[in-house]
Amino acid sequence: MIRFKVNGVERQWNGSAEMPLLWYLRDELGLTGAKFGCGVALCGACTVHQNGHAVRSCVVAMQQVAGAEIVTIEGLAGGDGDLHPVQKAWIEHNVPQCGYCQAGQIMQAAALLAESPHPKDEEILGAMAGNICRCGAYQRILAAVRTAAGSSKDRAGEIPPPQYGAPGARAAAGRRRAANHSADHAASIGGSDGEVERAGMVAGAPARAAGGRQ
Repeated sequence: MIRFKVNGVERQWNGSAEMPLLWYLRDELGLTGAKFGCGVALCGACTVHQNGHAVRSCVVAMQQVAGAEIVTIEGLAGGDGDLHPVQKAWIEHNVPQCGYCQAGQIMQAAALLAESPHPKDEEILGAMAGNICRCGAYQRILAAVRTAAGSSKDRAGEIPPPQYGAPGARAAAGRRRAANHSADHAASIGGSDGEVERAGMVAGAPARAAGGRQ
């Protein structure tokens, strides 16, 4: 029996220890904010917090959350319903376009600000490098993180061109970190050499079963 907390509520799981946390959150609890995007920790759409740190729930096995505190986008707001500063900033800057990646973006940004309340732009870009926005809303994302950090005053017009989630050193570094995380996870649960190698690949990522919730 695996025991843990999700958004402050005690939970337990007696099923497969290797099932990804993402499937538990979506299919067992109905918490569909975290999205399936790649299955190999390379896009960030499934990001949640585990003990305060941003993790890719598509590669976190249930056995790895024993005793952990998991927070999803549904539990990020305060107990009184007051939105998290990052959520408020996202609304202020009208960040989402299609919205598919945004829960993961917000969770990644919230974890960054918890560790570094007043990050420089380089820190923001580095921390967000592994979160892909296919709509290209990177400038608004950066502006919103700045606002949430209270660092956006007198900086209008200074937002640089998108540098994360697109070809470039930061994006490549973010993808390498995510790939290493995924490969380490595959090895930790006894994956074969082939499985460990595939864990770092984008091509051939498993498709979500037809009919799954978005």
